[in-house]
Amino acid sequence: MSLVFSAVIPHAPIIVPSVGKDNVQKVQRTTESLKEIEYALYASKPDVLLIISPHGIVADDHFTIAFADRYLGTLNEFGDLTTRIERPAEKEMTSRIVERCKDTGIPVHLVSTQTIDYGTTVPLLFLTKNLPTHTLIPISYSLLPRDRHIAFGKSIRHEVLVSTKRVAVIASGDLAHSTDTTPADGEKPPGRKFDEAVRDALENDPKRLTTIDKELTEQAKQCVFRSLLILLGILDTQRYRFRVLSYESPFGVGYLSALANLD
Repeated sequence: MSLVFSAVIPHAPIIVPSVGKDNVQKVQRTTESLKEIEYALYASKPDVLLIISPHGIVADDHFTIAFADRYLGTLNEFGDLTTRIERPAEKEMTSRIVERCKDTGIPVHLVSTQTIDYGTTVPLLFLTKNLPTHTLIPISYSLLPRDRHIAFGKSIRHEVLVSTKRVAVIASGDLAHSTDTTPADGEKPPGRKFDEAVRDALENDPKRLTTIDKELTEQAKQCVFRSLLILLGILDTQRYRFRVLSYESPFGVGYLSALANLD
């Protein structure tokens, strides 16, 4: 039917109360923003959630989509042995995306796994606890060039628009992991430069993301940039405007939450 929702959110497990505990008080702006995004997602009434995560299988030469009957996410690796979230797969649209990518020359591999990474699990925990039944498509980016990520997003967009289902897309990722690292020459840390460039692009012209210096993205040690490139492709030809709800960096990692107003 249409693309009904899009957002960019952080996925650091430390923002989850069962993991972060007292540290959650230091990310209050982020958690408040996620409540607003959760409400907007609920109001959009999606049938399908497509989440782009940096922490699945990241290959040099192809994109990856998990493919199973159901998906299971936990936070066991962070010491939380009780949190568990399950979601059914959106197999039909996934298959159509893969076929579309074959037609357009975009390398995509399906991986038969029920396990979803924390980059997918954390968004689900924050955004879907009140959401009625929906299916899930977990996507991982690659190390291919920027233009291939955008082309991958455009192939996804084609299948979203021809579907009869309402689709929500979430770009999961944290910004710079080096915002508190000060160079010896006293210059602004690369991480802060990167985070400012991303925020400026989202607020004013998302296409500016493609012009952010490659070396800067590497120096920032971030994990969101390629998720954003895929999202750019998915939003191609769509009229939209991002609203940055919050940005903070209490632990030396940039957490940005943004919601797209779609026309």
